[in-house]
Amino acid sequence: MALKLKIYQDASVELDELVQENTALELDLANITGEKEFIQGESEKLKEGINEIQGNVTKNTEEARALASHKEAKERTFSLAQDRQNKEFREVENENKRLQEQLDKLDYELSLINSDLKNVEDDSEVMKNLNEEFTTPSKNGIFDKNQEKLTARIHELTATVSCLKSEAKTAKPKVSKAEIEKAQRELGKTSQRLELEQSSRQSSLQEKQELLAQRERERPRLEKIMKDNAKWELRQSEMLFDELKKEKKEYLIKLQELNRQVKERNRRDINFKDTASEITMRSTDNSIAAFN
Repeated sequence: MALKLKIYQDASVELDELVQENTALELDLANITGEKEFIQGESEKLKEGINEIQGNVTKNTEEARALASHKEAKERTFSLAQDRQNKEFREVENENKRLQEQLDKLDYELSLINSDLKNVEDDSEVMKNLNEEFTTPSKNGIFDKNQEKLTARIHELTATVSCLKSEAKTAKPKVSKAEIEKAQRELGKTSQRLELEQSSRQSSLQEKQELLAQRERERPRLEKIMKDNAKWELRQSEMLFDELKKEKKEYLIKLQELNRQVKERNRRDINFKDTASEITMRSTDNSIAAFN
């Protein structure tokens, strides 16, 4: 009877230990479940961080493409503006050339008028000389036999010269001196305006070239900053992912240990049940034997 009591006491103690182990295992399982949920939450955060990093990389790529497109647009605008300025410059040059040709033409016409006046004066001088020559008596006091004819011709030529002089004085030239001076003033103003516009365009062109050069100098720095940011974000993501993998590995190890402990507990429960059944059977046999 004492042996049976001892066996029951030992079984009771072992059962209490198993209950305590089971409680501890349940607590461990609850902790591991909490850690699992925490890791899953961190995993979701990591995925969101990776998606955000990928979005930032995509955004940086789009910004780089937009910067390149903006640069190309600026270059096209600059080229179009330069072509327009060159076209306007050629138009001003052509206008200047046209005015110069017009001025040369006016100078030529003025020279023709002056030449006509000079010819009239020369003809007048010739007629005067002829008149003196043919109206002067010869040394023997006898006039030339054609004196009357020559005298009539001289008078005719003199009248013609006088008429030409009168017409030359009263006739207006094709181009007046005022028109020539006006054309010269316009030519001077056009040349001055051309120089001012050329200077202004050169200054504007230089400013645009400096701005373009400044953007070209800043472009490598901006690209480097974007690349460095992308590399840093990617490195942070990799570090976080490695940490998550490490925690997941530790969680799997704990889970395997918990499964092993559960299996051990189940095995001990089975052994305890077998021992209790065996004790019960032996007690029954002993009772039967004692009764007999």
